[in-house]
Amino acid sequence: MDFSNESRNLQIANYLQTLRLEQNLTLEQLSDASHIPIVHLTSIEDGRFNRFDDFYLKMYLKKYTQTLGVSLEQLYAYAVQQPIEDLPKQKKEEAAETVVDPDSMQHKVQSQPATIEAPSRSARQRPQAKRSAPAVSVSPFGSSRTKPNMNVGKILIGLFLVVLIIVFLFFMVHFFRNIGSREDTPTEPPQIELPGDINLDPNSDGDTDYEETEETEPETEPEPVADTTVELDNHDQNGRSQTFTVITSRDDFELRIEHSGDNWVGAPINRMLSGVFEETFEIGDDNRFTLPVGAIHSIDAIFINDIEVPFTSDGLVGVYNIYFNFE
Repeated sequence: MDFSNESRNLQIANYLQTLRLEQNLTLEQLSDASHIPIVHLTSIEDGRFNRFDDFYLKMYLKKYTQTLGVSLEQLYAYAVQQPIEDLPKQKKEEAAETVVDPDSMQHKVQSQPATIEAPSRSARQRPQAKRSAPAVSVSPFGSSRTKPNMNVGKILIGLFLVVLIIVFLFFMVHFFRNIGSREDTPTEPPQIELPGDINLDPNSDGDTDYEETEETEPETEPEPVADTTVELDNHDQNGRSQTFTVITSRDDFELRIEHSGDNWVGAPINRMLSGVFEETFEIGDDNRFTLPVGAIHSIDAIFINDIEVPFTSDGLVGVYNIYFNFE
């Protein structure tokens, strides 16, 4: 067949575009079904057949018509202005079997002569292909079926997520409820194993042998040995003095004097005393300490490092010197 006539090519292009639009197919859908690139489909529907070799043009036209359910003989008959009823019966029946809608333009084309006046090139506008149309899936064998609505899939996904959330919440409630019940359940007290030789029978005569343990008194710490001793060395009544020997390991000593009345004490104290006097003195280089008192009878007791000095005050009056020699 010769496709050198541009007017006839435009007529064929309009015929093919009309068939596609009647079946509510976009160029993308037709390209997916026929495996013809969209750029070639556009060139065919624009009537630009001169862009193809005769071999490729016939191959594309054959795939195009088979996808739309029209035989290539119908297209040739239309090109030479041959009525479609004059085509062989077998080809006409094959075309009729591939028609999706019997009331569509496809059915009308089969029942009337293929004498369609080709509109001008400017009259064939593409906005007609943009009208809303349900999604149609076209198979390469000429059959078509409606694609499922995508909204149905979204609804199913939403329902699945809702069910998944409900199951998760139910599991969490059941989990925490089991934890609370386990915490409230009292645990059994630990079993205490008793020795086998203990007799727990209240009616027994108590002959069970027990190992007696002796109770030992807690050890008491020994009292610390006094580090100071005081002994009377000499009592000179005429010289009015008393001398004591003090044995101690310390370098100083604590002196405490208890008075029952007022008394004057000389150096190194040099003061009036009454009541209790306490003071610490260092042991001099001569290892001697002198304590002059004005009234020895008013002294009740004398202590060196808490050790009582065995001095004598009974029957004595007036001034006395008390000497301490340290060793």
